Amino acid sequence: MSSWQAGQVKQLNPDQLEQLKEIGAHLRQIRQQQSIPIEEAAARTFLRLGLVKALEEGQPDQLPEPIFIQGLIRRYGDVLNVDGAAIAQTFPVSVLPVRSETERTDSEDVPTASSSSFEAPSFSIEPYLEYILKPKVGYALLAIAALGALFFLLSKLPSAKPTLQTQSSSVATSAQPKTQSSAPIEVKVSLNDDSWLSVIVDGKTQFDGAVKKEYRKTWAAQKELKIKAADAGAVLVSTKGGEPKPIGEVGEAKEVIFTPDN
Repeated sequence: MSSWQAGQVKQLNPDQLEQLKEIGAHLRQIRQQQSIPIEEAAARTFLRLGLVKALEEGQPDQLPEPIFIQGLIRRYGDVLNVDGAAIAQTFPVSVLPVRSETERTDSEDVPTASSSSFEAPSFSIEPYLEYILKPKVGYALLAIAALGALFFLLSKLPSAKPTLQTQSSSVATSAQPKTQSSAPIEVKVSLNDDSWLSVIVDGKTQFDGAVKKEYRKTWAAQKELKIKAADAGAVLVSTKGGEPKPIGEVGEAKEVIFTPDN
């Protein structure tokens, strides 16, 4: 498990840094025009005061990585009653890597339980009709024999039904473990206080926003699960039935990464 702390992320490129300073100054101006103290603004966004100050002053060393910064901008703008999403879109973030063709093939070639079919024994009466329908008395015995064979086969057909059910049950039983098997990574997340939370599953952001302390959810991933929090002390995680533990200290912005090996 690895973690992120202030000053440990890669430096923003010049375009990102310039845009961050412009956006921060713009948001600070809006807040001041509305006569909202910065402490009150931080409380409304459930963010640490230090994060809000760093956002307004454009200090990247006190902020997380670009995609998380974009989420902070959107939330802060919404709290100030402006279009936070539109403002956040003006801040460029790194594009998530596109899965290679090999990765797609590996992820898509998941074995599935093959369906099993049962074909009941086929029986045709047509070969015997020739003897049954002929008016010649000489064929009467053949007709009787054919009917006897027909009745014998028909009497055997019901016994094939349990075989069908047994095979179907066998297929269902063999397929059940695959259906119910859990993902390689399962993390239970809960909060003991309000915080900003971002969850990235296998390279795709599945959640990014402010959550209340009543939050409870289990996240699953195949290869990698990232959890980022503005207040690491408020976010508790547990894996493999273990006891919930905070991912960091109270008031600390942090990222943790879960893989099948940890």
